[in-house]
Amino acid sequence: MPGPMQICELVTRAHGVSTPAAQTKRNFNVWHFIRTTALGTPDKADIIAAFQLTIQNAQLACVSVDYAMDFIDCRWLDDPLDPYLTVVDASVGAVAGDSLPSSNNICVRLGCGIRGRSYIGRKFFGPIAESSTTRDELNAGAITDFNSLSAAIIAGFTDAGGFVWNTIVVSKTLSNLFIPLPTIVYGQVTTTILDINLGTMKRRKVTA
Repeated sequence: MPGPMQICELVTRAHGVSTPAAQTKRNFNVWHFIRTTALGTPDKADIIAAFQLTIQNAQLACVSVDYAMDFIDCRWLDDPLDPYLTVVDASVGAVAGDSLPSSNNICVRLGCGIRGRSYIGRKFFGPIAESSTTRDELNAGAITDFNSLSAAIIAGFTDAGGFVWNTIVVSKTLSNLFIPLPTIVYGQVTTTILDINLGTMKRRKVTA
């Protein structure tokens, strides 16, 4: 595997605002990226900014205005002692109108072209606006938006320092992320599968 500062982990921390009641629910996603440029020292702030302009903006175009970002955390996954850099983010979703319950999410499956469950990732996105759905499925416009998000995930991004970052799936079962010698087993994301059916995540349900 590559040496330190080659693989970064981004954590997007957000919450779903419940319009009818003053309730919120946390909404986290964890992302992993590997850089293709071997030389030089990348900057975490540059990585976060590039992620915001590409993948995050594509995500915001898919979700309800009730989606509210809070923070983005960034650290080097290949350095077990590296602390997170945390950046405040006040972005919100772009799809206007009422939203579905925060427990209703859309899943995008990430594939690496390598056999095995260790090389399959999933990202869950929500809240979803009512205007993005017909019955329990995404409508045509929402599918187009999520396909754009999927393309952005596969494409990765280039930060202000010129470092190219590709999206990867890190195997939790095959990797050792602890000191003194971390070993990271991963696969680069080459395909995505969009599940157009609304799913339910119990951990994101808003309690009364």
